[in-house]
Amino acid sequence: MITGSCGCGGIRFEIEKVTALTNCHCSVCRKTTGASFATFAHVRSARFKLLIGEDLINPGYEWTPGHARSFCNRCGSPAPKFVEATGMVSVPAGLLDGDPGVRLSMHVFTSSKVPWVDLNDDLPKYEKWVPGFVPRDLA
Repeated sequence: MITGSCGCGGIRFEIEKVTALTNCHCSVCRKTTGASFATFAHVRSARFKLLIGEDLINPGYEWTPGHARSFCNRCGSPAPKFVEATGMVSVPAGLLDGDPGVRLSMHVFTSSKVPWVDLNDDLPKYEKWVPGFVPRDLA
């Protein structure tokens, strides 16, 4: 099991298996994390278990209907969120306590990346969504 928590420990969870890790460079992820990009662990919902803290999870601001980034009401850390459009739990990778068992697989929304970050790795880079995985409600 891979464990994780928010900054104050009020939200804690376990993950049986991480499916993928991605770096998102969209402006929403940058603004909600305060970082140059956000790294997310994508987990099938059956392999994610929230142990404590459901009452602390704020669903966040919806920048478009059905799409928001959750955070902890106590410490402000980003929080895991079930994304209905993908059927997966999107877990901010910085919350993980250990090795997720997978390595980064891609960069998404590179058209929104900050100018001071150079993407010099060999990972696939997508200007927006990964082709074939655009949420139906945003297509």
